[in-house]
This record gives sequence, C-alpha cells and structure tokens, in this order.
Amino acid sequence: QIKFNPSLKMFAGELSLDGQIRPITGILPLVLMARDRGFKTVFIPYENLGEASLVDNIEIVGVSCLVELIKHLEGLSLIENKNPKGRRGKYIEGWIFGY
Repeated sequence: QIKFNPSLKMFAGELSLDGQIRPITGILPLVLMARDRGFKTVFIPYENLGEASLVDNIEIVGVSCLVELIKHLEGLSLIENKNPKGRRGKYIEGWIFGY
C-alpha cells in the first residue's frame, strides 16, 4: 500500500500484466476535462505525453510503468518528463515549440 495525497490528481492509461502503462485513445479530451473539472495533475502513459502537452494550465506527467509511478508518488524518484531539457515550450513527440 502506498501513501500519497490523491486530491486533485487524475490517473489514466492501460495497465498491462507486466506493470507497463500502455497508451490510450482520447487523451486530449480527457486532459481537457480534467483541467476543466479542477484537477491539478494528470498522470498518463508516456506515449500520450506529446498530444496531452497541448493542454495548458494543468500538470501532465507521462508514466512508463507502475513502479515508476509509485516511486514518484512516494517521493523516492520524481518523474521529470513534463518539459524536456528545461526548455520553455510545449513538448510534442520529440519537438519543442516555444510560446
């Protein structure tokens, strides 16, 4: 059992039997809905990060596997893929677009 504050966090993705988080369809409307309903952070499959990054005003964290997510939530190892290389801009499948 892990201990973390689930308040204002949303989790989406398909969990495989080996613990990998698989991508899902419809991630853009899901993240938009989460933002509009007041969620502050959404955890999604890493492969969906590019599309989801189009949404502003919500923290989006791409997750590859369940172990990675648990370590992040417990504060043992933080996931830092929200804005690669510390650049200002949107991350879309390997490209950085400034704003």
